[in-house]
Amino acid sequence: MMKVEKVISEKSLARYELDEYTSQFGSLIFDGSRGGSISHAYSFRFNKTVAVYRDKQGRKTAELASFIYFYISKNDRWIQHIDFVSLQQFSVVEEAIPFESNEEFQIPIIDVSTFVSSFGLARGMDYDETRYLITEHQVDVLVAHNGRDIAEFRFGEKVACCALNSTVHFWLDQHSNLAAITIRDVASVPKLIQELRKKGA
Repeated sequence: MMKVEKVISEKSLARYELDEYTSQFGSLIFDGSRGGSISHAYSFRFNKTVAVYRDKQGRKTAELASFIYFYISKNDRWIQHIDFVSLQQFSVVEEAIPFESNEEFQIPIIDVSTFVSSFGLARGMDYDETRYLITEHQVDVLVAHNGRDIAEFRFGEKVACCALNSTVHFWLDQHSNLAAITIRDVASVPKLIQELRKKGA
């Protein structure tokens, strides 16, 4: 899981977008760009693999799975981009989701020691040798929405809220691992709900 090492008191630029410049089910963009930045970042993937298809030689040819990609800045160690690539294999529910106003904004700093270990950076590997490696975690993400303007991606027990800004909240579990992402947006969240219903996700 992604452990939050500390938080800094600062308002994030994080915003949710779903358009032709984002992934299939939208992206959380943490800068002012149109499609977000994924350069010079550790990549962490939540996925649920349902089936893997192989050829006669045993080589993987395709898989039935859902993915959420997180990109963590190697310089600042905060999350700089999230892609909601495929959600069809995750559980989806419609329910009431509270979203409280919070003016004490924070940016979580991620403990990257697991990435360093996974990528072999302790042995002196540089960025060019590791930029395509992904740390993967199998988990059944619960995708919840209220049918209107709030969506939540839940993959742990919500204990403490870390409000990035007035539209995006992170949640941490009791061990300070990232446990959920809650988004309130009147423009793009309805598009997400429409896509979830259309694709049976």
